[in-house]
Amino acid sequence: MAPNFPAGIWQDLRYGIRSLAKQPTFTAGAILALALGIGATTTIFSVIQNVLLDPYPMYTHVDRMVGIRIQDLSSARGGGRDFLSGSEILDYQAQAASFETIIAGTGEDTLYTTADGTEQFNGGLTTGNTFLVLGVPAFLGRTLTPDDEKPDAPAVFVASYKMWVNRLGMDPGVVGRVFTLNGVPTTLVGVMPPRVSKLAADVWRPVHLSRGDAFTRDHFFRFQALLKPGVTIEQAEAEMNLIARRQAKLYPRNYPPRFTVRVLTFVDSVVGTFQLTLYTMAAAVGLLLLIACANVANLLLSRAAGRQREMAVRSSLGASRWRLVRQLLLESVVLAFLGMIVGCGLSAVGITLLAGAIPEGLIPREAVISLDARVMLFSLAATIATVVLFGLAPALQTVRRDLTSSLRDAGKGTGGGYRGARLSSALVVGEIALSLVLLISAGLLMRNVIRMQTTDLGLDAERLLFLRVPVGSGNQKTAAQQQQFLSRALERIRALPGIESASATAGFPVFGGFGTDVDVAGLPHDDRWQATVELCTDGHFRTLGVRLLQGRDFSSADVGGAREVAIVNRMLVDRYMKGVEPIGRQIRVTIGSPPVSRSFEIVGVVADAKNDGVSNPTRPEVFLPAYAQAVRGYALLARTTGRPSAQIAAVKREIWAADRSVAISDTNTLVDILRQFAYAEPRLGLYVFGAFAAIGLVLVAIGIYSLIAYTVARQKREIGIRMAIGASRRDVLRMTLGLGLRWIAAGVGLGLAVSLAATRALSNQLTGISPTDPVTFASVIAIVCVSGFAASYIPARRATAVDPNVVLRVE
Repeated sequence: MAPNFPAGIWQDLRYGIRSLAKQPTFTAGAILALALGIGATTTIFSVIQNVLLDPYPMYTHVDRMVGIRIQDLSSARGGGRDFLSGSEILDYQAQAASFETIIAGTGEDTLYTTADGTEQFNGGLTTGNTFLVLGVPAFLGRTLTPDDEKPDAPAVFVASYKMWVNRLGMDPGVVGRVFTLNGVPTTLVGVMPPRVSKLAADVWRPVHLSRGDAFTRDHFFRFQALLKPGVTIEQAEAEMNLIARRQAKLYPRNYPPRFTVRVLTFVDSVVGTFQLTLYTMAAAVGLLLLIACANVANLLLSRAAGRQREMAVRSSLGASRWRLVRQLLLESVVLAFLGMIVGCGLSAVGITLLAGAIPEGLIPREAVISLDARVMLFSLAATIATVVLFGLAPALQTVRRDLTSSLRDAGKGTGGGYRGARLSSALVVGEIALSLVLLISAGLLMRNVIRMQTTDLGLDAERLLFLRVPVGSGNQKTAAQQQQFLSRALERIRALPGIESASATAGFPVFGGFGTDVDVAGLPHDDRWQATVELCTDGHFRTLGVRLLQGRDFSSADVGGAREVAIVNRMLVDRYMKGVEPIGRQIRVTIGSPPVSRSFEIVGVVADAKNDGVSNPTRPEVFLPAYAQAVRGYALLARTTGRPSAQIAAVKREIWAADRSVAISDTNTLVDILRQFAYAEPRLGLYVFGAFAAIGLVLVAIGIYSLIAYTVARQKREIGIRMAIGASRRDVLRMTLGLGLRWIAAGVGLGLAVSLAATRALSNQLTGISPTDPVTFASVIAIVCVSGFAASYIPARRATAVDPNVVLRVE
């Protein structure tokens, strides 16, 4: 027997392929359903594999690399920070015994000056040991070393591979060339390999952290460390919390009243909460795969019911039940592997679309999402799993039947009656339930996106042009120099035709400025008063479209004359000055580097506008004239009469006319910026869940339609007899349609029970929308019921066309 076993399998395989080829409609439908399930699953796994499981293949010891987060426990909104001051990092480095070494870095605007003008790069300041700890060698030249950060070392930098390709012409002789960066001649000593994108930088320069140094004290850096072998994250976290308690006494402004320190893996410190979104997508695609498998299993059950005579004949000729099961399983294997091939093609397209839709900054820049060997192996494993899920049950169901009775009854049209196909009914009910879960999830995300996009921002984002202008080096090092440049630039921009108004701010519209403690003269308090501070020029509120409620706006004399005046928002008045006249009060804020507490007279109150993102409540805010503090960059805002993009060239020209050394970056409209930074992640979840839900609903409709249509075809004899003895066409329609409606009712009931628990996983992605939102649930139930009714009605209507005379004559 053994020598004939492979030959028997080959024979069954060829027979199965011929059998499937004779039913092209069934085969194509089954392959498409599996391809959609396997393709979607493979796409999501490729993201998880390359973003969460292995985004840093070029770095060594990634498993021991960690970051920290100071988690704010005193605020209902949570929050915290991932960056520490240079002084804090030195203290942690000296006191922590859990780490083998510590690296630090921060982003900076790097200005590259040539005879033709100034160009801006995304820069990174890193400790000299960063690339040595990461274990990545240079592609050309060398990396930075600890010697490069010494105070007396020559100025050097390394460039990213992307910059070498796009801006340096892939010139291998560029190493050793001197560039003027931020006004300092700096030598390029190396080019990093592809996929190295630390701090999202184009260039990296060394930074030296030293106690007592103003730069070290006032700048904040991302803290990362290499755990000592054998030290767990829990042990490091316990130690860091002990040290942080001491740090909070030294730097009280840097720590909230109640906090904890979390030690995070290298991936968690970058990806953050987005990994929960990815795992939620993985759960959704798992549901879609189950729907696809249930759909194909139902098709196979229906097909198997029509092959009872074939199975009975083969059994009577000596085929064992195992041989029959093997035959049916091999046909399932053929379908699954064809589905995998088509699914991988769909996945290649899906990966491209999904990778392009993931908002920048949510995943490590080093991650490359692709259909690699590991993803293909996963696809193969998913294919094998689908064979078990959709192929085994129909095969066993087929051979468990009384084959002798099947042979005797063949040709009579008996098919077990309306109550016979319990497994098929259970599969359809399961499909409906799973589809309901996906549709409700997509509905909640859609409602969330609509709510976010219709949220009142408190300002008018339409026709608002945004240009980011890095300052703090070159000709704008001091606050006075920056204010003078802004005055010149704004005067020229406001004179342009098509410009209604223009202003500048050191903050970011909708996302606010920097935090500080505040006090109001004559109003004692025991708790800590905190607010957001934003530096701006005159005309700022008019440009944004924010209403002035009391007092007056800033004037050019306020900004140019360095008057100690301030404007506050309504939230600050309501929270800290309720029942008190704000105009004329002195408000004290801590700003500057080093931090200095200064008093300003409140001259105006403006309406609340979003300043902590679209989803979070507005925070108390203090607006100060631009002269008050030197900063690293300003946003220039211009409200236009027409399309903002049409004014970009003219506005840039006037900025350079005010100072040719200024670099301009991030030119965009405020509406597009909000789409990119505020709405992109919720929209991504909506698109993915929406696509999965739509596919699932189509598969469910096809499943209901095909099963009822097949049942009607098998039951023509019973229908004819019923009509011959007096049943009306309405009775037949009601009887047949009732079958589908019972499935729908059972599926909706089961799906609701599952959805009430499953949608709670989406709560972190919802803003102001309950996971049990009744509008969403009612709408989705209506969609499922209407779709299911339509899928049931068409074949039920055909059942009424059965001619009893023809049926009985055949009988």
